Amino acid sequence: MRRRRFLFGLGSLSLAAGAVTGTGAFTSARAERTVSVDVEDDDDAYLSLDPSSDLSRTTTSGGQLEFYIPGIKTRAGIGDTPEGNGVQPNSRYTFGDLLVISNQGSDPVEVFGSGRNVPSGFERLGLVDSDRNQLLTSEADATELYPGESFNAGLFIETGDANVQQYQLALRIRADPITEQASDAPRGPSGILE
Repeated sequence: MRRRRFLFGLGSLSLAAGAVTGTGAFTSARAERTVSVDVEDDDDAYLSLDPSSDLSRTTTSGGQLEFYIPGIKTRAGIGDTPEGNGVQPNSRYTFGDLLVISNQGSDPVEVFGSGRNVPSGFERLGLVDSDRNQLLTSEADATELYPGESFNAGLFIETGDANVQQYQLALRIRADPITEQASDAPRGPSGILE
């Protein structure tokens, strides 16, 4: 009888020690996997960026959109060109309908954009929702875009004490997943909350 108690006690002690040391926790891991990614031009990507029908300020180069202010024709010296040659210091400009942004993915996203590494002399560079006439520089003022939807977009440029010269600016356009809304909230035909 004592022998059974001893074996039972020894077995219980082994299980308890195993539970303490064998929790399955680990401190680090490393694994390598193969990833296959198709990189597409702007117009074929999940977030499609297409030039608007007015091609005077927007073109495609190497599959990516490029914007020219005051305009492509002005730079090339062809056709009807505007009188002005660019933006001025200490001013704000909005250039609407430069591109069409479309959600060709399967999930709804919030779209916004702002300048990257904006040089001194410039205050802001941002994306504009031309349909709503709204500046989209952060997630707080982003445009919601459901699969199959699109909107007309443009640029907002605010200069400070910029020197009179040509600048190359970079605009980062982001599309982040829409945070979940209450499931009982009514939605319109396009899926947008009403």
